[in-house]
Amino acid sequence: MKVGGIVVTLGMLGLLLHTIEVQAASSPTKAQVREIIEQTIEEEGGFNGLCVASLLDLDGNGSQEAVFTFAAGAHGSQARAIRWEDGKPVVLFAGGSNTPNTDFVRVRGVPAIVLEQSDYEPDYVAGKRTQQLYPWNGTTFVHTPADDCLLEDRTVTAKDGSSLLEASDAHCQPPREPIPTVGCSGS
Repeated sequence: MKVGGIVVTLGMLGLLLHTIEVQAASSPTKAQVREIIEQTIEEEGGFNGLCVASLLDLDGNGSQEAVFTFAAGAHGSQARAIRWEDGKPVVLFAGGSNTPNTDFVRVRGVPAIVLEQSDYEPDYVAGKRTQQLYPWNGTTFVHTPADDCLLEDRTVTAKDGSSLLEASDAHCQPPREPIPTVGCSGS
């Protein structure tokens, strides 16, 4: 019976630990999301006007994490993924681009962050741009160089006859499906 008593005790301890673990991670309130976005943008010297965010349950535990991008510097942008544990934010991903084109997508059904980098040679408009893909691995977003994509340039002609050089990601493999976002002021 003593062995049975230990099993029961361990079983109850396991149930208690499981309950504590589930309660530790929680979905953020709108106020918490706004606060961490505003704090991050302020710390990075970024701009809220170009900020977009999504709430996603990245790890499948029933709690949502915030993923957001915002402009920073003359042409750059930043991406963040934040989880809340015991009401406190924990950074899952912090990275940036030297272009304004960070993004959230799904690749093979998995959430991913895209950071676009430019060599700015010979200049901002004509520089070679590469999308670096960071898919979610169950714990964080990890760069997968094999899925990076060199963007193709194309010329777009406006109604007034002016031309604009635009980079296209339509050929990038694996395909990237957009994840819906909202402006950070509406998150």
